[in-house]
Amino acid sequence: MINEDNNTEISTSHAKGVVKENISKSAQLNGHLDVKPVLKEESKEEVKGVDVQFDQEEKKLSEKATFDIAMNDDYVFETLLDYFSLNEIYLYIYPLNKSYEQRVEEANYLMFRKMADKLHITSTYLTSDLPAKRRIIDVYKETIEAVEENKVMDLKPHAFFTDSGLVGTNMWYSFHNIFETSTSMYSGYVFSSNKGANNHVQSYMCVPGSYDNTFSQKYKNEFEVSPGSKEIRVPYEKFPGDGSDPTFKIPKIFEINCRNQGYWYYVDNLALFFSEEEVDSSKFQKSTKYFDNFKNVADVKDNSNLPILHVNTEEKGMTVIEFDLSKKHEMMKTMGISKFVSMPLLYIHLDKNVTYGKTVKYEIKQNVAAKYMSMKLLCCTTYQSSNQLDMFPWALKGISLNF
Repeated sequence: MINEDNNTEISTSHAKGVVKENISKSAQLNGHLDVKPVLKEESKEEVKGVDVQFDQEEKKLSEKATFDIAMNDDYVFETLLDYFSLNEIYLYIYPLNKSYEQRVEEANYLMFRKMADKLHITSTYLTSDLPAKRRIIDVYKETIEAVEENKVMDLKPHAFFTDSGLVGTNMWYSFHNIFETSTSMYSGYVFSSNKGANNHVQSYMCVPGSYDNTFSQKYKNEFEVSPGSKEIRVPYEKFPGDGSDPTFKIPKIFEINCRNQGYWYYVDNLALFFSEEEVDSSKFQKSTKYFDNFKNVADVKDNSNLPILHVNTEEKGMTVIEFDLSKKHEMMKTMGISKFVSMPLLYIHLDKNVTYGKTVKYEIKQNVAAKYMSMKLLCCTTYQSSNQLDMFPWALKGISLNF
């Protein structure tokens, strides 16, 4: 560009520098970055004729300044965050700079709501027991790393309740043996119940603080909810005294040891449900009534309207159907309920003639955070006339979610 007074060439870059300098001074003076810069008189002639590229850069600077002002408003910032997924916030917004990092961390409740939605934690829990002891962005990072690196651990659920009763008078065949390991003195004994209209077992997935390990040496009437009742409950502490137990677990892999050791009436059709609160037996049975007539894979896969995410037949003799939790409203409508008491995740069918003597397993596709698991024992198709139900020993592995 040529200055008309002295015919000297003024570079475009110099002109840009003048404008930037004045933007900076104007910002300091006015406390805003959306104020148009006022150029010095001697600079006006210099800036005349600057090419379109420079005008566009000035416009970008102004737009960025306006954006920065807007983002300094807490309401605007959290409203914007609400439009992004938790993963997008973690990948694209949180790493931008220290300021954005701090703002995301301060929006802890919003982040928790997003994480709760991603891990299928119900809204009931959000209003009753908000875990705010840690920054949710840190919890999310740990969870991602644990999932990607497959850092699973044996969750060792504590089975504490059944409405199916027991065979015999003592606790040798109690439901608390379901998750016993092969090294336990009680591992040779499996859950054996009297088949009834309602058959389910509820387990606490977070390791109890302490509980009596000699239940198997006691009589079942010591644990009956009422005299002669099929509802049997063993005591446990929900939270250890040292506070070391995490709030939630994410179940990732289940294993079933289909051994053949003198038991005949193994359950070969069952469904797994998960919740963050203990479930009342009558409410559970009422809300899961839709599952009562499932006797085989076709009943679930072909003859029901439940949304299905995945059907797995990789293990010979076992079929696992995983329900699509992204379609909760469709699932509730099909089940004829207005809300979940416990959320259905898996239906499992075993062909005992094929699985006997093997350990079969399945890796859960979705990430579901929960405290409790309910096993709905649907039927034993081989011996439908029998009044007895037996359970194979199980193992449940997953990830600790440290809120």
